[in-house]
Amino acid sequence: MVTLSDTIKPNKTYLEAVLRTALLGKTEDEYVDFFLSGLRGRLLKNPRLYRSYGPYWPEIKKLLLERGYGNFGRLVDRDVRKIYRYDRPALTLIAATLYSQERFDNGQIYSAWHLLPVPEEVDDQDYEFESYDLEVEALAQAGDKT
Repeated sequence: MVTLSDTIKPNKTYLEAVLRTALLGKTEDEYVDFFLSGLRGRLLKNPRLYRSYGPYWPEIKKLLLERGYGNFGRLVDRDVRKIYRYDRPALTLIAATLYSQERFDNGQIYSAWHLLPVPEEVDDQDYEFESYDLEVEALAQAGDKT
């Protein structure tokens, strides 16, 4: 049976090359702070955007919490977080951005359902993943009522 651990993630070397371009003279810490600050603002206006980050969301949420942005709750899916993160936060954010951009390009930015690729030798079908954060969904519902 296919698991989330079987899914294909971007190669670290590729992400490092993209990161060099994205830094624009910033340090990695400055980039992470800048990214998370901007993301926080977008999520406060439209909480459902978290879905576009799919399995990267738990690590992003943890990074937001570490920087004092507790607006989106405190519960983090540790199992998913362990799998969909890199050893440096900036690399995780680059991978998450690339993933989110692909979702946007395909018109799936608000969909909670994700099909994550797996190697052909593991399975001939993609892994189905649901991006569901109860705390952020509650925020989105509350926003719908205003």
